[in-house]
Amino acid sequence: MTSPNEHTPTQLAQWPAVDDHLVEPEVSRDEVVRGIKQQALPSNPPHAERQTKIGAILWSHIRPGYKVMSELLTRVSDDSDFATDVCVIREGEDPTTGQRFLEDIAFEIVDTQRPGELRARA
Repeated sequence: MTSPNEHTPTQLAQWPAVDDHLVEPEVSRDEVVRGIKQQALPSNPPHAERQTKIGAILWSHIRPGYKVMSELLTRVSDDSDFATDVCVIREGEDPTTGQRFLEDIAFEIVDTQRPGELRARA
């Protein structure tokens, strides 16, 4: 799939906005992955520890103009609206869309998830 930032303004109108959610952030633990609504589950200690370490490593190496975030709910397509474990995002607003930037890189920690679940999120 091509990034929305690689399209013309006319083509961008066909993409949902990153903050036009299918679920309510901060209210529910729901996510939608490829059209399937599911609950975001709490982490086991190994998953939570790895997520914290990756965030710390990224934060210590991030360049000015970028920030590190965790569990940022993002509308990634017409039928997907979910949060990756850790991501790097440019600060400010995208002048093309008037909204926050789409994540530049995102990390999903692998612990007890089934491979099919991870592929759908990727």
